[in-house]
Amino acid sequence: MGISIGGSASNSGVVFHGEYYKASFKMDNNDQYTISHSRLPPIQGMKSFIAHIPFVRGLAALFARPFLGFTIVLNTAVEFASRRGLIETWFGGDSVRRVYFTINAVLMILILALTIFVIKTILYKTQYTRMYHGAEHKVVYALINDIPLELDRVRACPRIADRCGTNLVVFILLFVVAFSFVLDFASLRLVLGFILGYELFDLENGHKLPVIKFFYVFGGWCQQRLFTREPTDIQLAAAIDTAKVLVELEESAESEEGDETEEATEDDSTEAGASV
Repeated sequence: MGISIGGSASNSGVVFHGEYYKASFKMDNNDQYTISHSRLPPIQGMKSFIAHIPFVRGLAALFARPFLGFTIVLNTAVEFASRRGLIETWFGGDSVRRVYFTINAVLMILILALTIFVIKTILYKTQYTRMYHGAEHKVVYALINDIPLELDRVRACPRIADRCGTNLVVFILLFVVAFSFVLDFASLRLVLGFILGYELFDLENGHKLPVIKFFYVFGGWCQQRLFTREPTDIQLAAAIDTAKVLVELEESAESEEGDETEEATEDDSTEAGASV
């Protein structure tokens, strides 16, 4: 179909996003769903530009997650200040341990809060999220492989997706663990691990390379066993209808952009002819 599509799942539905639009459906308690869509903001073009710059795109993706970005910046500042003796200079020798302990305690509380939130999400919301996640993967697979968006055809599609964020996490953890043997700075390990893991994950046809195929296999196992489930017919039908809406919007936007390009070319030709 020639469009770039991705998606994400939640406890009540799925969001699909293309180059110009995003479309989503939300399911209520009576298995009735509503589909909405919106135009992506102009900054999306900048994201697309950054996505083509190696290593910078990984850094941008990391700091696009506010909690991770804030934690890294704060932890880096604390480690740098403690190694340079700045905390001792600013607060006095007797205050060094107290200040350092307080800052790290705050970081630990933030991390603990995030952990509790994740556990709560897994325990109470994971069932439906996993089913919607499975529906999202099946629909995206069908679109990429030009399979008709029909319920029976899409249901037969796999739940495992090479471009799933689960695989990205596997690559990031690989590098973070590797860097833990050679780097003392925890924040630096995370930053470098995220950037390099992102690049390895972003390799075209990387899942076909024997060296890294194992990590895709492990990520696929995690998707199959932990993060996706077979969706119901209602969930899958809602995902299919939403994808159809997005495809129509994306094709319309591409057509409009093509028409504008042709008009601009004609205007340039007219002006050039008039000046001769």
